[in-house]
Amino acid sequence: MPDKAARFENRVASHLLKFVQYLYEYEGYRADLTFLRNVDKKEVDFLVTIDNQPLDPRIIK
Repeated sequence: MPDKAARFENRVASHLLKFVQYLYEYEGYRADLTFLRNVDKKEVDFLVTIDNQPLDPRIIK
């Protein structure tokens, strides 16, 4: 992939997905990784949810 920004975004997504899988498999949380879109339907950010609520980092120990 020649585009450094796209490569970085893919790496971040990969690590977030691994984190979500860890939360689900080892910690027992119902975690999901989704992305947010703006009004133009463009992806703008990643969102980690637990039980369909945005992640609150204080619950992770």
